[in-house]
Amino acid sequence: MGRTRSGVQFSPLSDDPSTEDVSFIQTEWDSTNAFGAAATQEEGFGDEGELDSHVCIAERAPTPIPNEEIYLTISGPQRTDFSHCGGGSWTGRRDSSKSSRSYTVHELEEMGFTYVPYEPGRNVLFSDSQTRIVGGLVDAPPGEEWTLTKENASVSLQNARKIGAGTGAFLNKDLNHRRGRYFTLLTGVSMGGGQKRPGNLAQRLRARCKLVQSILLNESIKRIAGFQSSAFYFLAPKLYRRYANDLGRLYNSQSELRWNFDGSIYPCVAFNCGPQSITTLHFDQGNLSHGLCAVMPLGNFDWKKGGHLVLWELKLVLEFPPGTVALLPSAAVRHCNTPIQKGEERMSITQFAAGGLFRWVAYGMKSAKELGSMKASDGRTVKEKADKGAEERWMEGLSLFSTTTSLEQDYRTDQLPPTSLV
Repeated sequence: MGRTRSGVQFSPLSDDPSTEDVSFIQTEWDSTNAFGAAATQEEGFGDEGELDSHVCIAERAPTPIPNEEIYLTISGPQRTDFSHCGGGSWTGRRDSSKSSRSYTVHELEEMGFTYVPYEPGRNVLFSDSQTRIVGGLVDAPPGEEWTLTKENASVSLQNARKIGAGTGAFLNKDLNHRRGRYFTLLTGVSMGGGQKRPGNLAQRLRARCKLVQSILLNESIKRIAGFQSSAFYFLAPKLYRRYANDLGRLYNSQSELRWNFDGSIYPCVAFNCGPQSITTLHFDQGNLSHGLCAVMPLGNFDWKKGGHLVLWELKLVLEFPPGTVALLPSAAVRHCNTPIQKGEERMSITQFAAGGLFRWVAYGMKSAKELGSMKASDGRTVKEKADKGAEERWMEGLSLFSTTTSLEQDYRTDQLPPTSLV
């Protein structure tokens, strides 16, 4: 099955993907209870705010994803638990915690976390207690060419930070936010925060808009974005096809929506420009509840000493060197990084999808408010059919995750995931 987006056929990651050389870490995470009482799904037919104006990014037609290779080796399984998180609905758990505390590797190990070392050429996929593959750490292709790609991308984000700081393109909220203290630039298509319909995120300052454009057009950044998308397909082909189906329908229904990258399935990206992009413990509550975001660190830091990826409910702490890609259910699992050393620099690129986009598609390209303005019985019927019960929708979302035994077969099927979410 080739990867598709908006009706365009992408080249498959591999003609015959194999799980024989994958390293599986099975955790004790009980994913069936991950989204209990706290999940958010647009309740009722409330008021919504204004949609931001569009950014000035040139539209580009989709082209095939670069056929990056993924190199794998094997190690033994462990277990985790997909614990309580948000509610199996459209978006993740609301995270009201304001803690900025950081954790060292030693503290985490004392708390019972499993330390996962990095080995070049070895990829790690981690599963829940039911062997569903719920995330992974994918190594980049070897070779000098990829090394140059990482270096060039790092320079692009460094320059954006320096130019942005000098021109006033960064606002205070771009430096001091709930995920940490570092400069970040966000761009793409989203839905939430009072928007009436999905739209391109606005860059209100001209200098900021030019910065975003310069990063998006960087060839190394585009290659990384394509590889993150490829890693998503490799890890969760059924879930990837759900993204392709729903987002393809969305973009085809609104011609003004723009993909960030020709080679990526993700509609939104955050460029975390440093100087020390270290996140505090958090959920990404606006993301699709059962979705996977893709993260790649960049920069010059000792990844043996800091910058580890911490997955709280899975009780894993992973070495996370520049150029590797982490796929994680960021709305369902709290995550953070360990601190890096003074004087070091760490940046990152994160791609994700807002749960509100999938809700909009499921509601027939309408908001909850618009459904409420329909004939009462009709609007309620559409909404109730799409929302279902929180636990029922969460279980449907879980059905889109491959298992350690189904992954190879899931590549080979042309069948889309269940349409009951739509």
